[in-house]
Amino acid sequence: MQAVAPPPEVAFFQSGLGGSVTIVVSIAAFAAWLFWAARPGHSDRLRLVAGAIAMALANGLITLIAVRAGWWSGPFFTIPLGVQLALNLPAFAAGGALWLAAYRWLLGHTRHGFAIFTLVALAFIPIVVIVDGVNIGREQFTVGNGYTVWWDALAGQIVLWTPMVVYETLRRRGARSTSSPQQMAV
Repeated sequence: MQAVAPPPEVAFFQSGLGGSVTIVVSIAAFAAWLFWAARPGHSDRLRLVAGAIAMALANGLITLIAVRAGWWSGPFFTIPLGVQLALNLPAFAAGGALWLAAYRWLLGHTRHGFAIFTLVALAFIPIVVIVDGVNIGREQFTVGNGYTVWWDALAGQIVLWTPMVVYETLRRRGARSTSSPQQMAV
């Protein structure tokens, strides 16, 4: 039986050059993003970055657990762990930043921002189930050891809600610490 070659993008990330380039670009992009967030006069950016990083870390932790437990497998998971992290953490941090920007916009522009955000987050459940089914059919990845696409939909909800919880916790703590005792009593 002949071994099947990995997809070209997986082969690139598995190579020494591809892995090194990925890690260097990831670190540089992440550093530039942190520099942007830390500029004076934009304190809310740091809360946004903290929430976005929390999203990336939640996804990273779920991925580590799922691969180690044998729940997820496939070509992508043959890429060295450091390169996987260099791909996933900045991508999910950027995704988390966009997710939180949408959340902040909804809160600032509608009376029912949180309810709309909740509906959008819940709409990802059937999306995950459908997309996972398609990708499993294309043999992009497999699930095993009792893990199903429904567990993946739950994992997706954890990843989607993590940045909002972190952002709101930090925002409310910041609001409390900048309020005077008289304002807090009202």
